[in-house]
Amino acid sequence: MTGEVSNWPVQGRAARFKFLRFLVAAGLSVPVNLGSRVIFSMWMPFEWALLASHLCGMLTAYALTKVFVFERSGAPAHVELTRFAAVNVVSAAITWIVAVGLVRFVFPMLGVAQHPELIAHVAGLSVSSVASFFGHRDFSFRKQSRSYHATSSVHSVDVKTSLPWMPTLYFAVVFAAFLREIAYLQSIAGPAAMFELGAYQRAVLAFNYFELGAIRRGLAGSIVHLLSPDILIATTVFFFASAFAVCVLTSRLFARLVLPWPQQLAFLGVMVAIMLRWAEDICRTDMAIAALLGAATLAVLRGRLVVAVLFVCVGVFIHELSFVFGLPLIAALLTRSRLESVSKRQKWAAVLVLVVTVLLYLALVANQTVDVPTMVRVVRSKFEPSEHVDWAIFIAVSGARGLALNLCQNRLDPAFRIHVIGGLLAIACTVWAIGSPTRRKWASVSVVAIAPFVFLTVVANDMGRWALLACFNVWLVAASEDGAARSYERARFWPLGASVALLLLLQADFDRSDTVHKPSPLLEAAGRVFAHKYTMPFEEVLRRCDPTWRDLLGDGKR
Repeated sequence: MTGEVSNWPVQGRAARFKFLRFLVAAGLSVPVNLGSRVIFSMWMPFEWALLASHLCGMLTAYALTKVFVFERSGAPAHVELTRFAAVNVVSAAITWIVAVGLVRFVFPMLGVAQHPELIAHVAGLSVSSVASFFGHRDFSFRKQSRSYHATSSVHSVDVKTSLPWMPTLYFAVVFAAFLREIAYLQSIAGPAAMFELGAYQRAVLAFNYFELGAIRRGLAGSIVHLLSPDILIATTVFFFASAFAVCVLTSRLFARLVLPWPQQLAFLGVMVAIMLRWAEDICRTDMAIAALLGAATLAVLRGRLVVAVLFVCVGVFIHELSFVFGLPLIAALLTRSRLESVSKRQKWAAVLVLVVTVLLYLALVANQTVDVPTMVRVVRSKFEPSEHVDWAIFIAVSGARGLALNLCQNRLDPAFRIHVIGGLLAIACTVWAIGSPTRRKWASVSVVAIAPFVFLTVVANDMGRWALLACFNVWLVAASEDGAARSYERARFWPLGASVALLLLLQADFDRSDTVHKPSPLLEAAGRVFAHKYTMPFEEVLRRCDPTWRDLLGDGKR
């Protein structure tokens, strides 16, 4: 004990010296960050320029801190870089919140007129630098234990075909799949095409706590409200940030896989198929929910049950899908011999978090602080006149009337059974793509995918969305398994074939209408040709199920 105490001053000086080196390295990246922001601001809004410049600063800081500040961690380069990016996502969020908060709210109140954006940017960087240091020290460049190297060496012997660069390939391909739809839109209609689509989804994100007070599903809209005063720019940034978070978090899970390369490619193929469809539904919140589910999965794998439950609980204020898919996901992950390692205190704390969240959610629903006409006026004021905007407002404020509309649509829709069959086929293809289906695996799939999907097909009607999240849940559970414990003595290429089948089943390049209702556009097209079953347009749904729906908006017309 005496020896340890005597080393405290030395350790303290070393830590302070390392922090000073970090500040110098970070300081050298600041001119890159600030200078690139000034350049980007010449041709893009401040909010976008802030994010783009942070990326330039991050790459500079990574090179400097890796060489001059922290010792070698011993982790593979792709793991180290992914961790560094994850810490910088948090750092960017802190910088952005401080800088935008100062520019949009604090400085106007204080009357600051001299270089407000520059001052706010420097303040944001200063606040985030402290958090970044501890994040990089304890996470990005954390020394790996001997057990890590021992496990890695065992895995490399068991599966010699596992390739260390696969996670990097995974991230690049999956994010490119997301960008495919954006590139397609720009090729046919120019750069502004992306901002002209998704009126319904953007209108949903116009509901926020700042302008409307305590409302259901107001968290995502509140984040969008802080991102930019321009709703089109803000919703697009939110959409891109959600996609980036999904790619980062799933790449961390993908890096855990120790499998032959055909199985790794099968996992990659499944996520590409899912991301291609998500990218078509511009500015939907589903990817934000998926990012929270991925974060919850990583938290469970690290034995942090309370953190995992917190991620799911935060998501419920974006959309109830977070509970529908998140709670079964955590339950399925805990059944895999992980519940025994969770302390009794963590279990009770997780239950307490759940109870508080449910009570808060019910309080928001029961004590809405704004009337419907105000919500209609505020949301409509952000957009050009649009039927889709009115639909979004109606669904958001209709309550039980909206549920009755969903039940009526499911009863009258000629293609309802095709929707359900297509979703179940997509889930089945996902299961076959990620490995050899066993009785235990199908039981897990029933909990995390089939049961939520079937429940949502009864009470709601966006079957394509439910099927994608169900497939994503299956992917998360499979990626969380211990790769070294798997047996792949059978043919290695049939999972890869199943992932290709899923890609064909999900894609909708030939028919981009009403994709949220169609888990498998391929199956829908076959049903239309051979059985004359078509998906009922939403205009027809309103006309047949609730012809007076506009009365709820207060004016009976647009």
